[in-house]
Amino acid sequence: MTTYTPPVHVPRKETGPGRSEGQLSAEFTEVEVKVTSSFAHDRGMMSRLESLSVGGKDCSSRDLLQELVALRKGWTVSGGSSDAEVVATFKAFAEAWGEIFPHAGRLTGEALPDHLAGRMNRPLGPNEPGGRYHPPRVAIYALDDGDRLVVESFFRSWDGGNHGRQLAYEVAAYKVSDGSYFSLSEEKERGGQVPEKTGPQPVDSNIPRPKHLTR
Repeated sequence: MTTYTPPVHVPRKETGPGRSEGQLSAEFTEVEVKVTSSFAHDRGMMSRLESLSVGGKDCSSRDLLQELVALRKGWTVSGGSSDAEVVATFKAFAEAWGEIFPHAGRLTGEALPDHLAGRMNRPLGPNEPGGRYHPPRVAIYALDDGDRLVVESFFRSWDGGNHGRQLAYEVAAYKVSDGSYFSLSEEKERGGQVPEKTGPQPVDSNIPRPKHLTR
């Protein structure tokens, strides 16, 4: 069986103040990104994705993993898609993605910073007792159609301008079968998140849901 061979890793280039381009990382040489960063008076430093391609094909950030899985014919370069391989690949992807967006506010420490502790004034729900903080987590959950989801949950903080420092619980989910994006919730009202009514539904009650924790 012939396995897919990715391009040789070439370090990312800094093309000017707040600008870089090139391969996402040594683990994801197939992914080419161009990112710029700038200062916004109401949000502080912000990063913006200028362009993204997988295997030379332009795509959106939402479709990145789907394109990568199709190119590799699996989650690893060798085409592997076991639970362990999917989780390891997704963790590496999340870390690499976070590194090119240093101003996105993704929290990775073992404890919530002291200046944010008082901002967690909204509980996460029954699946996160007491709204406890945790570093980024990646796990696999089942869908009612027999497919599975690989899900990352993490906390993010950003400058909300006149509203002060904001804190949110973010959740990103993708289908294990093909890497396609899966929306776990949709905005119903201010601060309210509900499962989508169409398509396969999660069957595991432990799947986390995104939530804005400050207002």
